Amino acid sequence: RKIANLAEKINLQFVRLTQSQDLILPLAHASALPVIFNEIESEFPELDLSLKSFKGHLTACVGAEVCKIGIANSTSLSDQITRHLDEYFNENPEKRSKMALAILEELKISGCHNTCSGHVASKIGLRGMKKKIDGLLTEGAFLHLGGHVSGDDANLATSNNELLSVDQIAKPVMAEIQEWEQH
Repeated sequence: RKIANLAEKINLQFVRLTQSQDLILPLAHASALPVIFNEIESEFPELDLSLKSFKGHLTACVGAEVCKIGIANSTSLSDQITRHLDEYFNENPEKRSKMALAILEELKISGCHNTCSGHVASKIGLRGMKKKIDGLLTEGAFLHLGGHVSGDDANLATSNNELLSVDQIAKPVMAEIQEWEQH
């Protein structure tokens, strides 16, 4: 109902919800943007519209908790990465504006090999998996690096197929992101 009220307030006849969980307010006039922002901020205070945290902003599939074919809990992988990103950018706030968009566009997390998030087509992708290590079923992810789909040299990301546990995954992801700073 809150979304319908917003649409009425800015004279929209309809809104669209996408498969990727986005809300589209088609044909909204530019002059309505402050109203939209203020309305969403006041009616949905749990939404972070200014990227104070990466929580909820990373691209991840729904994972094994929801998906019938999911293998790993991609949202827990996302939360693990989010904690490290937030910590890093709280310590280095001057880097947030330069790197945040690239991270949101180029970091994708899937809960299995089906690549619902697009992990194989991104610079950094995580493919959730479970594997027996020392007799224990361990949840984690395979790190995929170097994918991109634009330009003449488009290619899929590659992985060394080494399962990194949920607790281990953030370190190589953060190292790769910090490497981006150099370029």
